[in-house]
Amino acid sequence: MELVGRGASEGVMAHGLFLALASPVMRSMVRWEANKAATNSEGTMRAAGKSHLVISLPETDPFLLKMLVDCIYGGRLSQSCSINDIIGLGEVARFGSAIPRS
Repeated sequence: MELVGRGASEGVMAHGLFLALASPVMRSMVRWEANKAATNSEGTMRAAGKSHLVISLPETDPFLLKMLVDCIYGGRLSQSCSINDIIGLGEVARFGSAIPRS
């Protein structure tokens, strides 16, 4: 699975299972994209020329997505993380509340 942020041509790679286990918001995003790909005759992956699912978060700084994935895999935030970075991670979580539940 690939998380793509604002202005990024490439995103941050992560296992969908880890994203889904990390938070209910991520679980909804993974489920939404998987269902969309399954019901789309072209498949969102093939249409984008990708062999994996892509979650696009156009309002999110790509640095925050990398930090989020690093936290999910490593279990903690980097020591260089600022309070503004933590607030940004909270904004990523709020973005997910707009994603329809399936």
